[in-house]
Parts: sequence; structure tokens; C-alpha cells
Amino acid sequence: MIENLQQLLDLNLEVEGCIRILIARESDVAEDLLRHKITQMQTLCGTAAPTEALPEPEPQTNIEPAQLPEPEVEEKPEPLPEPKVEPEPLPEPEPLPVAVPTPEVPRLETVIAQKESQNFAKAFTINDRYRFTRELFNGDKESFDMAIRRLEAMESLSDAYDYFLNELNWDVDQPEVADFLAIVANHFNNSTN
Repeated sequence: MIENLQQLLDLNLEVEGCIRILIARESDVAEDLLRHKITQMQTLCGTAAPTEALPEPEPQTNIEPAQLPEPEVEEKPEPLPEPKVEPEPLPEPEPLPVAVPTPEVPRLETVIAQKESQNFAKAFTINDRYRFTRELFNGDKESFDMAIRRLEAMESLSDAYDYFLNELNWDVDQPEVADFLAIVANHFNNSTN
């Protein structure tokens, strides 16, 4: 680690000052002083073999400061007072229109289900037919088809519920019964619309 960091920092500032003088004007004294300060820095950092000690140049008191052109100051005119502008009154807001309820647009799957449920033969998918035949009609396809034909002859949903719950003694809590009756209810609800 370099020792005497404060001395190095001071030398750095002196070198910078010499360079600034040389930039502003030619000066043999500033040039000699710059060489001397750089040599001192090298010696302090250990990057150069010490040379015979150069005598430090004596500061000259007759060095003229660099003559820099004086900056031109533009005179700015005083700002004019801003004219007072009266704000225009805002118009009275128009009353908001009363929201008219828009009819609910049914989802595509609902529309398809409604169209298919208007005919009991199309209301049940192939999977539904297989599932309900197996679970509700003990695998007897003829019993399932007969129940569908009876449904098509019924006038109301309450007639259909009466048939399945009282004549066939189905349990409403069974998931298969609930699914079957939902399709039946969809059929009757759509056929009355």
C-alpha cells in the first residue's frame, strides 16, 4: 500500500494547478514546476528511481494570472404581468340516463343444451344413455326407452317428477337421479318458453 496518501493527494492537486496554468497560457516556470511535481509523485509512489533531488522552483510573485474573457451577461427584460383570465363557468352537467337492463345473452353451451332438450331422444348424450340405463334402469335398455317415451307424452314437470319419484321410487339424493331429473327439468323449462 502506498504510504503518505495525503502527500500524494496534495501533489496531485498541485499538478492539476500547473496543467491548468499551461492550458491558459505558456509559462516556462509552470512547465518546470509540473515536471518537478510529477517526479515527486513518482518517487512517492515508488514507480521511478529517485533521481538527484531537483531543487524546488521558487514561486515567482510576478506571474500574471491568466486573462480570461469576462462572460457576457445578457440583460433579461422584466417579465410582463400575465393577463388575468376569468375562468368560464362550467355548463350544468346533464343528468345520467337511467340504466335499462339489457337482456342476458345465454351462453353457447346453454343454447345447445336447450335445443337438444326439446326432443327427449336428443336430450341425452350417448354417455348419458349408457350411464342412466346402467345406474337407474339396471342395464335394461328397453326400460330406459319406455321411460323416455312416457316423458315425451307428459304435459308438465310435476307429472315427470311424480312418475319417477312415486312410480319408479327413485331416491332424489342419488347423484344419477339428480342428473337425470336436471335434464328432464331443462326439457320442460325450454318447451314452455
